[in-house]
Parts: sequence; structure tokens; C-alpha cells
Amino acid sequence: MSTIDELSVRIGKLEKQSIVRFAVEIILVPILLIAGKSYADYSADRAKEEFQRIELAQKMMPDLFKGDPYEAFASERLLSSALDTPKNRKVRDELRMIVKESFLRRVESYLKSGETKDLEEAERIVSAAKMVGGYLADDFLKLYAEKKAEQPPQVLQKLDNLSSAADLEKLGFQNLLAGKYDDAIAAFEGANGKVSRYHSVEEIAALLKAERNSLQNIEARKRIFNRIATEYSWKAPPDLIAQLKELSR
Repeated sequence: MSTIDELSVRIGKLEKQSIVRFAVEIILVPILLIAGKSYADYSADRAKEEFQRIELAQKMMPDLFKGDPYEAFASERLLSSALDTPKNRKVRDELRMIVKESFLRRVESYLKSGETKDLEEAERIVSAAKMVGGYLADDFLKLYAEKKAEQPPQVLQKLDNLSSAADLEKLGFQNLLAGKYDDAIAAFEGANGKVSRYHSVEEIAALLKAERNSLQNIEARKRIFNRIATEYSWKAPPDLIAQLKELSR
């Protein structure tokens, strides 16, 4: 790494500690001059860096509103990191507010509907926020909890059933990957019992029961895993589907 690159890394760390002005004026400028780089050049580079940060933010903005909550929360975290400079923090905070309000409006609409398919979308956003984390996700989850507490008992029951179905579906895939085939069947059937026709759990359970004896054969197991990963992966946990695909090769 070059001297200038090393200094850039040090500056990034100092900015987070809120002592960058002291570092630039008292420590960094003399070092840069020694390195053959003038303070004017350094200032120009900083201006260029700020422009690149904004340019990056503009390119990533569409990812925040495509509809995929996992991608949106992840993109927001990356954008917040890119915009975490004194000049850009106001933009970062406004961006967070816009995205948060967008998600809140969506879940409010889903909760108001009370339909299972809409409540599932609300739970999907919540799941994404929990998985990705970050300032925006944590703030959103607090506000969602308040909105959820205001819902009538029938809506809360549906939300609980959806949450249980999601947990059982995930457990079913985990058991399948671990070779616990009977437990996998029980988990998938349990998910379908909580929410009828939940994703493809009913079809997966039926396939595993029909092919139960074949699962001990390596080639047959690969064929079954591949079928599940390609035909019955609708809304299933993508990380677990990816593992199934890997084992089917």
C-alpha cells in the first residue's frame, strides 16, 4: 500500500473519532508535505472523494425502492456508510427518514388489510430488518412493534401463525440438510398446519414422504434436492436453498 493510501485509511479512522480537523491540520499536513503532496492537492482529493460518495449514493438509490426488503436494508447500510462524512450526514439522515417512512407506510397498509398474503409481506419486511440490522432497521423495528401492538386480536393471531410457519419452514430445510428426513417432513407439515398452503411446504412434505426410502441413496438424494431447489423454492429462505443446490451437484 502506498504512503498516500495508508494516510487515507488513517483519515477514515480519525473521522469516526471526530478528531479529523486536529489530525489534518497538526499531523497529516506535515506528513503529506514530506511525502511530496501539497495541502491543495489533498483538499482537491477530498472534494473528489465527496463527489464520488454522492455519485455512489445516486447509483444505489433505486435499490432502496425495488420492493425487495433484504436488498433495501442492505443498500441503506452501505449508503449510510458511504455518506458518513460531515458534509453528507444531513443527506444520510434524510435518506434514512425517507426509506423508513416508505417501509412504515407499506406495513401499515398490510396490517390494515389483515389478509394473510399482505401480513406475510409485513413479516417479510420485519424478517429482513432483523437479518440485515443497522440503524435504520433497528429504528424501523421499534416503530413496527408499536404499530403491531395496536392491531386487533385476529390480526395478531394471523401474524403469530405466519411467524411460526416461517420458523417451521426454516427448521424443515435445516433438518433436510442435516439428514434428519423424518424431522424435516414433520416441520414442513407443521408449517402448513399453521398457515394453509404456506409457500411450497405442502409440496415438499409430500415429495419427501413419497421419496423417503430413496433419500438414503446419494444420487436419488441429489435428484430430490435439486427438484426442491428448482421447483419448490418460492419464498423459501434463499441461503438454505443455496445449500440444497450445492448438495444436489
